[in-house]
Amino acid sequence: GDFATRDGTMRASNAILAFGLLVASATTVHGAFLDPPECALENSLELFACQDALTSRAIGTINADQDLACCKGIFGGSGALDSKPERYNETSDTWFTLHNFLPMGCLCDDDIYEQDSDFFDAILEFVTASDEPCSGLATVDSPVIGSIPSDKHPEIAGVAACPTTLPLNGFMAIAADGTSTGVSLNKEEMMNKVLNMPARIPPAPPALEDATPMSEIIVDIHLYNFNADNLDTDAKKTLLEDHIASQLAATSSTLNQTLYTAFSAADIQVEIQYFARGGVMPDDRRRLLESSNENTVITIKIKPPTGVSEFDSTRVDTIRHVLLAWATARPKKDLGGIYGNITVSAEVATDQTFASHPSGTAPA
Repeated sequence: GDFATRDGTMRASNAILAFGLLVASATTVHGAFLDPPECALENSLELFACQDALTSRAIGTINADQDLACCKGIFGGSGALDSKPERYNETSDTWFTLHNFLPMGCLCDDDIYEQDSDFFDAILEFVTASDEPCSGLATVDSPVIGSIPSDKHPEIAGVAACPTTLPLNGFMAIAADGTSTGVSLNKEEMMNKVLNMPARIPPAPPALEDATPMSEIIVDIHLYNFNADNLDTDAKKTLLEDHIASQLAATSSTLNQTLYTAFSAADIQVEIQYFARGGVMPDDRRRLLESSNENTVITIKIKPPTGVSEFDSTRVDTIRHVLLAWATARPKKDLGGIYGNITVSAEVATDQTFASHPSGTAPA
């Protein structure tokens, strides 16, 4: 299967990672660099930050924020809040820091480059565009074409030579004895690997900005052990909506009541806007039905009750802290009932909360 595509497949993969991993709004203490270096899913996923920039430029639009995100995905960020890709070793219970995918020479591996040569070509075209989008960015590490080794692009002036010893190819399937099979992972196997990447427990996030009144809050929830087939009717969808509302209210009562004001399920409405299959989980992760091993990603709106136009700032602040509690729960938040463990993806550290790119539509 493709390493990535320049359409919804890559965007969906990026969303799946976002649901499984919380990107904390604080610096992370990194472990030692993985040795020997490896071209792996963990560091390749950084390149998905380029999707929006490539899409915008393809239609003749330039967005500075999208370009910055892409440049950091390619070269790595050096800002105070930037972090490096990491790999967890279960045997040693150790986190290792990974080098960035392109600067370490991953394009020099024929098998990796051929997974999606169009995508890799587009990234190098982005770096060498006439306006040099990455050049001179203070919070990007060495943002020049000379930082990217490749033997596939002799027509590009300044591209670096490939290293004598190539990094390991981490896209190969591993046999039972721990050795490489020499066969690349397919798309489903890559998705399984992404879904099962552990999340480092993040440091305490900084204080949220002052809340403002809002008419709705949008958030993505990844249900790890729940099959999307069980949302095939309005009644089942409503059942999950009501359950989430009850769980949000229950969590609000566990917050410090001198700082936040608890609310009841009747004080909010939850509406499922989109849902999508999150990929196939390994057999030992099944929960809902013996024949079911899928998981689900939903996008919800949290709204005031009927007749109320917006939440006041106090209610917004409480809801944001409930979501933050869910997002940072270790072990993962258990939604209860048949729904199982979840993670939450939301920009809860800002005044406004936005969903990730949705894929799929709830039934009418």
